Amino acid sequence: MKRFLFSFFFLLTSHIHAQELYFKPSAAFQDLPSLETYRTLQDSKGRIWVCSDAGVSRYDGNTLTRFTTKDGLPENVALMMYEDKKGRVWFCTLSGLFCYYDNNSFHSITANPILKNYYHGTSIRSFFIGEKDTLYFGLLDYVHE
Repeated sequence: MKRFLFSFFFLLTSHIHAQELYFKPSAAFQDLPSLETYRTLQDSKGRIWVCSDAGVSRYDGNTLTRFTTKDGLPENVALMMYEDKKGRVWFCTLSGLFCYYDNNSFHSITANPILKNYYHGTSIRSFFIGEKDTLYFGLLDYVHE
């Protein structure tokens, strides 16, 4: 009887095929300004943000909008982003400059010139905004021998 049940379940499961996943790329993302992307983020409003070497792109479900230095980014190579508790999306650029997007525009922080002076061979690995808009970031220091 055990042999019969085993044979029955073996034959039954040998003909079952799992459904294959099918992904259809959105046409909007085919219009990204660069294939070199670093981070993606879905904000609290449902918009998808993409950091790249050609600026920042935002997809709202219908339209892909591209932002560059012409729109207020400190530079076009945006590496990281973070959404704070206030719903502002923050960005860190290749040179270690910070800005945030709020009320349909970019705002650079006043500490950017100071941060740029201290940014020598150090890479910012992560960041977040704490209480009273305090900027915290983690560094990776490269050792040259």
